[in-house]
Amino acid sequence: MLPETLLAIRAVGRPAEVGCGQPRRLWTAPGAAVDLLSLVSYALLSPGRTLPGARPTRAGAARVRAKAAKLPPVNTEYASRVQPDRRTAALVTPVAGFLLGFLDFVWIKWVPYPFAELGNSTATWAIAAFVLGYWIRSGWLRAALGAVALLVVAVPSYYVAAALLQGDSLAAVWAPTSLVWMLFGVLAGTVFGIGGAWARATGWRGILGTALPAAALFEEAARFVGKVEDPHYPSGAEWNIAIDAALGVLAVVLIGRSNRRRALALVAALPLALVIFVGFTLAGGF
Repeated sequence: MLPETLLAIRAVGRPAEVGCGQPRRLWTAPGAAVDLLSLVSYALLSPGRTLPGARPTRAGAARVRAKAAKLPPVNTEYASRVQPDRRTAALVTPVAGFLLGFLDFVWIKWVPYPFAELGNSTATWAIAAFVLGYWIRSGWLRAALGAVALLVVAVPSYYVAAALLQGDSLAAVWAPTSLVWMLFGVLAGTVFGIGGAWARATGWRGILGTALPAAALFEEAARFVGKVEDPHYPSGAEWNIAIDAALGVLAVVLIGRSNRRRALALVAALPLALVIFVGFTLAGGF
């Protein structure tokens, strides 16, 4: 009963009359207002949906309709306004990818240490893919494709910025290193784009999606731990550890929809961070 009611809420139109007798078509003219009470009453009082032992009457259905008529209409156009359509996503994604790569180089070049490391950060790019998937929200495939396109476009944009602002060779755009980073972008975009879409879901998908940004930041903090005693690395890595850990917790707080989900996501972020850490270790060995 409840899933049918929830599915009905997604439709656009006006509920038909509720009562006994032959079932009627539920929706009429598109664009009409929807009220929740009528939908629930349809699920409860229509033939085949009665509660055990309940015998709906026409008078009872009339009372339900009278109460429903006094309720304010539900704004059914809200979801369509906040969820981008395919054309909007296709236009925004390459622009966002170009800005990510270009502004990332600007950040590294002019923001002082230790905050400059947030630009020179794989976690930052992964979270950008997550945010795009979270914004697209409709279907894991669209979220993954959009996030992959975002990161693949961002790589050459980064090297273009280096050529324009620092005088580096433009050949770096198509160098093997750039292609390797694009390959990593395909992998990270797929995982974190899907994670962004999952963060809006319920159940274990929602928990894993909420945990992914924190996992990326915790993993990066773990790599900074190994640089604390490294004589070849600038002093102050402790600041980077603290910044990444704090941002990881903040990400869970902002994305999680309840304290229970936040707590479960923080727990799940730790093994996910370990998986990412092992992946970077293996990739560094090749």
